[in-house]
Amino acid sequence: MAESGFIDRMKSFWWVCVVGAVVAWVIMGAASRSFPIVNLEFAWTPQGAADALAGADLGAVRASIYWDFLFIAFYAPALFLGSLWVRDRVRSNWARSLGAVAALGALVAGIADVSENLSMLAYLHGAEGWILLAGIMATIKFALVALALVCVLAGLVVVGARRATAR
Repeated sequence: MAESGFIDRMKSFWWVCVVGAVVAWVIMGAASRSFPIVNLEFAWTPQGAADALAGADLGAVRASIYWDFLFIAFYAPALFLGSLWVRDRVRSNWARSLGAVAALGALVAGIADVSENLSMLAYLHGAEGWILLAGIMATIKFALVALALVCVLAGLVVVGARRATAR
């Protein structure tokens, strides 16, 4: 099956997004060593958030959240385009449907991640009730990212195996 014009034109951008996501992930990991933001993402309650933040440098916490915005800017488009690529390259109808759903899910995951980060920042600025929204958005984000990752990785395996057997 030939690649669609859109997918073909977006290959370079996809690679930029993949490399950018890896670089941003490494930077974010280094920035969040003193405080992994996942502790705050899944705090769920103001008391849980206060416990998670006990002894943490709030400047470092904010920096971790700000670096996460950079990560979002790369991983969401990479998963979106990767899922569209799978949809375009895999022959079965269910896999094509999964690729379309995963592509949409990648975009929703990015939006959920931005909402989660804004909720955590609101909490850090005194709006205690926002920490629940951060947990909800984190749950949605991680589920949709997992779906898109499985879709892209499975698609790479299927397409790679098909190419290997065609030789």
